[in-house]
Amino acid sequence: MCAVAGDAAAAAEVLSRAREGAVVLQDFRPLAESLDWELGQHAWASRGSRAFLADKVPLKATSDGWLARNAAELLCAALDAARTLPPVLPVLEVGVGHGLFARAFLGAFQELCQARGKPYYERLHYVAADKSQPMLDDLARHGMLDAHAGRFQLCRVDAERIGLDLAPLVGQGGPADGGFCAVFLNYVLDGLPAAVLRLDGQGASQLCVRTSLARGIRLADFTPLTAEQVQERARSDNPAQRAELVGLHRVLALSYEFQPLALDALPHAPFAVRQGAPGQYVLHSYCAIECLRALRTRLRRGGFVLLSDYGETRSAASKEPWEHQRFGPTAAIGLNFPLLRAFFQAAGGCDWVAPAADPKSLICCLLGWGLDPGVVQTFQRLFDNAAWEWAYRPLEKARSFVEKKHTEAALDAFAVAIERLGPNWAVFHEAARYLIYTVEDYARGLEMARLALAQHPISPALWNTLGDALYYLDRKDEARDAFLRALEFDPDDARAYLNLAYTHMARRDPAAALRMVAEGLRCDRAGKLRDSLLQQQQRILASLTRCHEQEERCVANRSGKSWLWTEPGPAGPSGA
Repeated sequence: MCAVAGDAAAAAEVLSRAREGAVVLQDFRPLAESLDWELGQHAWASRGSRAFLADKVPLKATSDGWLARNAAELLCAALDAARTLPPVLPVLEVGVGHGLFARAFLGAFQELCQARGKPYYERLHYVAADKSQPMLDDLARHGMLDAHAGRFQLCRVDAERIGLDLAPLVGQGGPADGGFCAVFLNYVLDGLPAAVLRLDGQGASQLCVRTSLARGIRLADFTPLTAEQVQERARSDNPAQRAELVGLHRVLALSYEFQPLALDALPHAPFAVRQGAPGQYVLHSYCAIECLRALRTRLRRGGFVLLSDYGETRSAASKEPWEHQRFGPTAAIGLNFPLLRAFFQAAGGCDWVAPAADPKSLICCLLGWGLDPGVVQTFQRLFDNAAWEWAYRPLEKARSFVEKKHTEAALDAFAVAIERLGPNWAVFHEAARYLIYTVEDYARGLEMARLALAQHPISPALWNTLGDALYYLDRKDEARDAFLRALEFDPDDARAYLNLAYTHMARRDPAAALRMVAEGLRCDRAGKLRDSLLQQQQRILASLTRCHEQEERCVANRSGKSWLWTEPGPAGPSGA
């Protein structure tokens, strides 16, 4: 028995020494203070629209048009129900990102007002806010909202300090003096600091994170910095030096442990602890609470905050701890919706409304002040799970028919999906790809791709699809221009480089084609297009070899003195 116990102790000591071999960049810190979380925030602040276009950050759920059109109809209902309205109707979107939701909302709101004879659009003042200046710069440079000039304002606002940043707009004679009619928060609050708490009989402990370099990697493949230099930057007091490590997010390893929490260290921590029992875990979305509290005070009576995000909807407490996610270089953690609901219902003086059943892909809630019952009914009708399924079921059928190769049924289902979902760039794109790559109806696929680009003009994937249709229609110069547009929005788009390799070969420019293959291989980190790029490289090299062989034969024919082999003619008068 003693020998067994001794072996166990020895094994534990071996593992302890193995853990000591890690290159630790930062010791245990609360999740929202950890290096991993901080680097995710730096990525949001610095990447601009490329966070959505190149970094695989989810965007369809909030930006395909369905949510924006429902939001426009909800605002119309709230304005109709208002007893009095100011001359200017201020609306705020926090976290405007690349502007797809704002673009779709403004278009849908303008259309609704025209169809119903309402003057609301002409009085609208849409504040498109984001904490990232590069994001706002890209939004202006791409002209995403230019069709609504005079109806919008770009504004730098950080959701973590929403009260301070909104001060110039509310209460000081700004455009929203008197309060906002509506506020939109789409995938914003999941990026705010939160804490994972483990409850015990006395209080709680909180999840802390230790950040290390992953084992078994060759650091030189990822950065010119040595491990010691990476450690120096991670431990620097200068945020700019820590931000230099954003590109290393793929090679970070995280360790977790719960450490005691002083309940006065986090806002509303005692309230969060009361939401569960000892042994359970609570995701404390404390920064989301603070943001929503500040926004609630900046609403007009009858105004609302429409919150769209992902997270937990069943219970405020769980048997398992929550985990945060990474989307590209960014970090997020889903919201604890039951906790938010309980907090605002307990606070009084406000309305918290949720659908009877949550949609499958997106959770939408309404926070308001003096909401009209008709507005609540409109919200329930638009955002209930049944409404979502009715709208998206034809698209799911279309995908099923595509998989089964039932062409006519798939085309019919796509038509019904478009009828129900309206202008929806994501559905248009799926239909365009089906027409081009399966049905091989390139002309109509081209038309569908153009319609999709009218909704989402900065999508690299859409420009590639448009270029493919043009290429198949033998409009190769136009195809090349489309592929170059894709690179304009994502300079590391491997598919665009592959496509350009084809167009350069069509123009008999193998040198340029080979350069495109090289760039594509550089950008194709996951290797998804590697085989296609290498096959195209082989075709280019084979073409060069054929050209060289033909040139050699021509040169040989010219230099072979073939005149020596001609038959002599009759002798001349001189007998020569």
